[in-house]
Amino acid sequence: MAKAYQNGLVVDSVGGGACQIATTLYQAALRAEVKITERKITNDSRLRTASGDAAIAGDYKDIKVTKQQKYSYICRGCYIRKKCYIHYLG
Repeated sequence: MAKAYQNGLVVDSVGGGACQIATTLYQAALRAEVKITERKITNDSRLRTASGDAAIAGDYKDIKVTKQQKYSYICRGCYIRKKCYIHYLG
């Protein structure tokens, strides 16, 4: 569960939108020690996570990661039983 907007209110939600996926990508990148080259946070502090979040919107908010290693890696995401998982493999 994460915070999301619904009818102008902040509520707990499983599918709160693209920013939940961006935050999951950000958290996975931190754990995998992938270089984060661009990250924006949500403007609404009620939607932020304690361990850090990432927001995406239009062409002015994005999250970008950069390959630093000599070898390739794969970023794989899946949704299982109402949970989003993102793995960096490589």
